[in-house]
Amino acid sequence: MPDPWAVIAKIRRLVEDDGLILIAVPDFEGLQSKAFGSSWLHLDLPRHLYHFTATSIDGMLHRTEFIPVAHRHQEFEYDLIGWWQSALNTVLPTPNVLFDFLTTFTGIYARALMPSLKDPVSSYPALAIAFLPPVVQGIFYLGLLATVMSTVDGYTFIGGVNFGRDLYWRWRGNRDESRVNFYSQVGFLVTAVLAVLMALLFRSAVDLWHDVGSVGVPALLVPIAASYHPRWHMRPAAAAWCIAVSGAVALGWLLSKFLPGMHGGYLLGVEPIYAGLVVSVGFWLMDRVLRRRPAMV
Repeated sequence: MPDPWAVIAKIRRLVEDDGLILIAVPDFEGLQSKAFGSSWLHLDLPRHLYHFTATSIDGMLHRTEFIPVAHRHQEFEYDLIGWWQSALNTVLPTPNVLFDFLTTFTGIYARALMPSLKDPVSSYPALAIAFLPPVVQGIFYLGLLATVMSTVDGYTFIGGVNFGRDLYWRWRGNRDESRVNFYSQVGFLVTAVLAVLMALLFRSAVDLWHDVGSVGVPALLVPIAASYHPRWHMRPAAAAWCIAVSGAVALGWLLSKFLPGMHGGYLLGVEPIYAGLVVSVGFWLMDRVLRRRPAMV
C-alpha cells in the first residue's frame, strides 16, 4: 500500500457517519519491536512500506475525519511466531528461518506422508484431514477460512473502489462525488463475480497467477514504468491504446494453446507475456517517434 493516507481517505467517503472500520497493523512501538529492532519479524521489509504506532494511526484517522474508539495490542498467533522468529533473527545469519521452515517443511512433510497426493496445493488440508484430531482440525479450518476471508474482503474492497472511483467515475468525467459510493458498491459486485468465475475456471492459484500475469504484466508494465520519468512517459491516448492492444495480443496468445494441434503449447512456442511485451514496447517506441515529429502547418 504505497499511500495509506489516500486509502483511508477513500474509505471515509464510503463509510456512513455511524460506520466502523477495523485496522490491523504491526505495532512499531510494541515490546517486540523495541526488543528486537531490525531483527523484528513483523518489520517485513520491503513488503511493509510503512509502519505505525497507535499515535500515528490516530493522527491519520483524525486527519481523515475518523474518530478512534479502541486499541488492541495483542494477537496470539502473530505474537507467538513474532517472539520466536525475532529471537532467532538476532542470532542467525539468515532471517526468518523458522517461518520459512514451517511453511516449506509442511509441503515436504505432506509429500513424504502422502506420496500419492495428486494436487500439491491441497497438501495443507489433506494433512489436516489425515492426522489432526477432530477439535484441532476444526480450529485449523477456522484459521484457514479466516485467512481466506480476510484476503477476499481486502481485495474485493480494493477492486470495488478501483472500479467505482478510479475507472467508472473518472471515465464519466463527473466531478460530483455523491455517486462514488454507489459506483464502488457496483464495483464490489463486479469484483466478486469475476473472482468467483476465475476460481471456477482455474485449477490452482499457480495457474491463475500465470495466466492473469501473462496478460496484465505486458499491458501495464511499459506504460506505468515510463510514467515515472517525465521524459519517457507516454501520452494518455497512446498509453490507453498500448494497454488495450498489448493486453489483447497477450490474451490471444494465451488462448492459442486451445487451438487444434497446439497440444497445450503456445503459438511459435513463445510465452504470451513476451508477445504482449513486444507489442507494448512497439507502442512506446512509436509514441516516441510521433512525439518528436514536427507538426505540419
